[in-house]
Amino acid sequence: MGSAKKAPLASLALLASALPLLSLSAACANHGIGSRAPSPPPMARPAFLVGYDEGWFADHYATDYTSAFDLAYVNRTFDGLVRAGGHVVRLWLFEGAQGIGMGAGAPRTLGVSRQMLANLELVLAAARARGLWVYVTALDGNETYAAPGALAPYFKALLNDPNELEAYLTRVLAPTLAVLDQHRDNVFGFDLMNEIEAPIQKGVFDDAVGGPRRFMQVTRAFVRAHSPWLPVTSSAGWSTAASDIASGLFAGVGLDFYDLHAYADSGEITGSGAVCERARRDGVLVILGEFGQSSPIVDDAIQSAATERFLSTARSTCFQAALAWRYDYSALPNSNWFHFIRADGSFRPAVSRMQQGR
Repeated sequence: MGSAKKAPLASLALLASALPLLSLSAACANHGIGSRAPSPPPMARPAFLVGYDEGWFADHYATDYTSAFDLAYVNRTFDGLVRAGGHVVRLWLFEGAQGIGMGAGAPRTLGVSRQMLANLELVLAAARARGLWVYVTALDGNETYAAPGALAPYFKALLNDPNELEAYLTRVLAPTLAVLDQHRDNVFGFDLMNEIEAPIQKGVFDDAVGGPRRFMQVTRAFVRAHSPWLPVTSSAGWSTAASDIASGLFAGVGLDFYDLHAYADSGEITGSGAVCERARRDGVLVILGEFGQSSPIVDDAIQSAATERFLSTARSTCFQAALAWRYDYSALPNSNWFHFIRADGSFRPAVSRMQQGR
């Protein structure tokens, strides 16, 4: 789906100049690498994983790991998510360039907030304590074309200028991977960019075909060099998601699995047959990384019926996991029909479908 489910971009604040930054050379010392307690027992991994997209915690888009970080809220969310039948939770990191320090000159990327990485460490540990897999998403494609102020040209440079991309990889992604390395026992995978179709279709990439493929290939190679254990994808969204996977947009760039996003009141995964055939031909797994109703109304019956069919279809075809958008309640009027819990924390009826789908 496009940007309807996302938080208002106008609410983003650039906090970069006030955030202490961390380079790769300092990552290990600042996160206790080498002095951690023995690892807990291995995580259980069912053949079919059911989970939820959390994205950002509460309505704190682009601030949930920085100025609005709340570990107590994280803990309550994970407790509820487990009760709601979740094996895996999908979390975003750099929406709104959260935690990324920027300078005036090119390349603008200076580094990543030390505090953000420390908070990410706490979140991963909280998930591990509850037996939750964590699926991490780095960037959000839906904001690359509509971000306010200085963010729009920053994302434009990031996706087209090799020097800006190199700065992002070495100064932001490398320290982040150093944190993920310490939690490999419950990190499910890494999504380079949520719904890369957004910058493709909105003209952010100068080369609409070669540009996204180069971005995925270069970024995937960087992750493989630094964290070879980590399964990597770049998720497919918008109305062309299934056809983009089937036609090979994501093939041959080194991805370890495909991630399809689908929204429909009917719960139908349009194009699933072609997606499954492509995944089989390419020798990769595929997950339903986001699913949900398409009607912008709060309707328990629609959500419950759609959830039941999405899970049934995903399980009976080639999909290895299915994640519902979105677990957390939102008060924002442009996305408040997706939530699986109410404002008081109680479960909506669709949660029972998720619990049964485990």
